[in-house]
Amino acid sequence: MIQLTTEAVGKYSPQQQMALIKAVKPEAASFAIKELIPSDHDRPIARDFFAWVKEENITAQYIVYSVDDLKRYIDLIENQILPTQNHHLLLVLGRYSEQLLSNPTDLLPFFPTLQQVKCRWAVCAFGPRELHCLTAAALLGGDVRIGFENNHLDIFGRPAKGNAQQVKQLKNTLSMLNIGTYDANAFRAIIKEC
Repeated sequence: MIQLTTEAVGKYSPQQQMALIKAVKPEAASFAIKELIPSDHDRPIARDFFAWVKEENITAQYIVYSVDDLKRYIDLIENQILPTQNHHLLLVLGRYSEQLLSNPTDLLPFFPTLQQVKCRWAVCAFGPRELHCLTAAALLGGDVRIGFENNHLDIFGRPAKGNAQQVKQLKNTLSMLNIGTYDANAFRAIIKEC
């Protein structure tokens, strides 16, 4: 499953990010709520855009960086700015912490509010403890996203040879814990149910 990621990177406006999705029409796309809907003033445009995303059957992954972002995500769903189906939630650990470092305990503040979420959720984590954070998320019932964009080190703290090595280490860890993984088609089916 190929997912396009939108990001402002201090350069792109919400309208430019939305235009990219409309031009490409990917199977899936991720959207940082704080970037695409920076204020309540942006709600009408966001409502129209995300209704279009749903009509085009694009799986939306909403990115949240904090508990406040998570609460805002829930509010946007309750107020029908975001559709309630065909989406996924991504909690990002360590992105705005000192030196981009995450820790499995970073998940704990999300949990009281996460209980209100009706869709599947996932975690990605920055820094050398990425695998630890993702393992904790999987043990708690979440999905995981791993890759070089967040961390360049393997489980032993050495430079990883590539994303494939990191994915293999994570898959082996989850297998030892008897936690199953999904192929793309199974994941598509699960997300469509949300």
